[in-house]
Amino acid sequence: MEENGTGFDVDKMRQDMRKVVMKRIGPEIEIDYEVIEDFKITKPESQRLLSIIFIQNSAITFNLQISYSIEDALFFSNFKDSGKMTTDEKKAMAKDFINELCNMAGGGIKHLVEEEGIDSLISLPVSTRTEDQDLFRAHPKGTSRVITDQWMLEHAEGNHSVLCYTKMEVLDEKAMKERIVPAFGGGDDAGGGVFFL
Repeated sequence: MEENGTGFDVDKMRQDMRKVVMKRIGPEIEIDYEVIEDFKITKPESQRLLSIIFIQNSAITFNLQISYSIEDALFFSNFKDSGKMTTDEKKAMAKDFINELCNMAGGGIKHLVEEEGIDSLISLPVSTRTEDQDLFRAHPKGTSRVITDQWMLEHAEGNHSVLCYTKMEVLDEKAMKERIVPAFGGGDDAGGGVFFL
């Protein structure tokens, strides 16, 4: 369904954004999880951390945010020896895991867009507090189109979760329709895997 004369299906674009992100990060999560669209945050925001990555080109800016707690990130990473680690070591391991998920998804998106002939810049993943998320979220007062989505990855038993949020700001409607939409709707992104330095 075309929205506001854009010439492309905004809802499908939202689904395709999620599909590309999950294609990259889903295989790296070695536990059973469900994708939940209608959810409540059950942990205080102050206990959650945030990793974010940015991709920018002449047509769009895109960011992926993943909110998590240290315990949840370690659980999703399936790291077995966290009981022997100090709190600072656990925090570093959790941050590295989530940052690498952001990096993999961002790299896949950059690759897809560049296959359509649009050179893109990508940031390093940034770690901060969840309280800072409003700095990176959609601000509807602007004139550009913004497409957002959010979903929860939740362990099958419901006791561990991470929150994913995507934001795409459209800077060039023509390039969006002719190049970005096809990039997200098809093609194979680059391979990769999680590794820790």
